[in-house]
Amino acid sequence: LKCTCVCNHVFPVVLERRKHIRKKVELRGRLLHADKPFPIKVTDISRFGLKLKVEYGLDLDVEGKYLIEFILDDTTGSRVSKEIIVRTVHQKQVGVEFLSYDHYDKFGTYLLFHFNEMVS
Repeated sequence: LKCTCVCNHVFPVVLERRKHIRKKVELRGRLLHADKPFPIKVTDISRFGLKLKVEYGLDLDVEGKYLIEFILDDTTGSRVSKEIIVRTVHQKQVGVEFLSYDHYDKFGTYLLFHFNEMVS
């Protein structure tokens, strides 16, 4: 949307309809499929899920459950392992949801202390 200030300055405004904000990231990781690891890149995170970039040829089932591991961009390079369910697949872009929203690990700490830096 475009808004106009009382001083006649026009500026864009983005309305976020999501329940939780998201953060654009570039995190390395892997997805375990048929007991084999496939490289992925996490491009977007939120409390409930991730957006992944995968290589062509990785055949993922919508509603399929998988395990992913990725490395956070925190000061210690923490490793995170999560069970996920695939919600969308569009070419190389994959939207996934966590099977558990309880993050009692380094990822929970990351979400808690990095959300002030997050941009939707």
